[in-house]
Amino acid sequence: MLRGDSWAPLSPQEALQLLDPRFWASVGIDGADSSGNPLDTSEQDSIDPIRLNSMLAREYAVRCLVKMPDQDLNLYMLQLSQLMKLETDLTSSPLAAFLMYRALRNPTLIGQSLYWHIRSELYNTEVFPHMAAFLRQYLDACGSAAKSELQHQEKLMGHLRNVIKHIKGERQRRKEAGEDYSVHVLKEVLHEDLAHLEFPEEGIRMPVNPNLKCKSVKVEKGKVMGSHQVPLWLVFNNMDPTAEPIEVIFKDGDDVRQDALVLQLFNIMQVRAQLRAVASPPLSLTLPRCCRQEVWEDDGIDIPLRPGTTGAYGCVSVGFEVGVVCVPPSSEPFGLLLQS
Repeated sequence: MLRGDSWAPLSPQEALQLLDPRFWASVGIDGADSSGNPLDTSEQDSIDPIRLNSMLAREYAVRCLVKMPDQDLNLYMLQLSQLMKLETDLTSSPLAAFLMYRALRNPTLIGQSLYWHIRSELYNTEVFPHMAAFLRQYLDACGSAAKSELQHQEKLMGHLRNVIKHIKGERQRRKEAGEDYSVHVLKEVLHEDLAHLEFPEEGIRMPVNPNLKCKSVKVEKGKVMGSHQVPLWLVFNNMDPTAEPIEVIFKDGDDVRQDALVLQLFNIMQVRAQLRAVASPPLSLTLPRCCRQEVWEDDGIDIPLRPGTTGAYGCVSVGFEVGVVCVPPSSEPFGLLLQS
């Protein structure tokens, strides 16, 4: 709205009036009077809403994020990466500088998450130049270990995309030839391709969760699921010998960002529930009731979003309509439940 875009429901002047008074108090004489109240922009020709947006509003927004711990910051990476689409001038972008700093400070969590969130937007030719430049700057500065880790992940994701392409091609060939192209037959194709997967000695972190590190794939456990886009159910051996195998669903042809948005809400609900449990005096939450855990409990629904539980499963987009979804323990596909 501050930029005056045609789709905005308010004019720049109206949008400025809605900014929190704390914003005006923080920006000083350029945007507020001596009482901290916003200036009347209809009478102050010297204030350019576009300049204010780039020089003041964004800086204030970033300052509000500075004290956020990495775990909380990562919760909102989906939105922050979308905002990066507007940061075309990386040299003067407070958000780009902030995200770069936090990614370099914690490459395992923030760096990896930021990389894949931005990487999945590079199909968009309008934002490709500055988004790709941002990733290049990060890869040049993150160090050899973090860069090598992302390269291993890219190689694994690329190989899995080729596997799905091969399976779709084989399905089409068998269909045209009048041969059996059921998922049981296609599973044999999957197993043949998975047998050629190679893993470095140090293992590969899963893009969907940097805490999950795999050392090999359990070829015989791989399955081709029965939908049109033939997603793959994969089981990896965990680098931690005491941990359970890592189960994920790899999709090529579905936009998992929609799934990620819904799961983000559940994760935020879980975090709020944890804060409320440890706060003394009890924490007053700002989320509406429909977005709080109590709405489930009041209706007698036992959903694992309490402190000490794993909460919502992971989901991340790694390319255009390509993504990885964690399989919750002891779960079954919804389609299989319907069949039973």
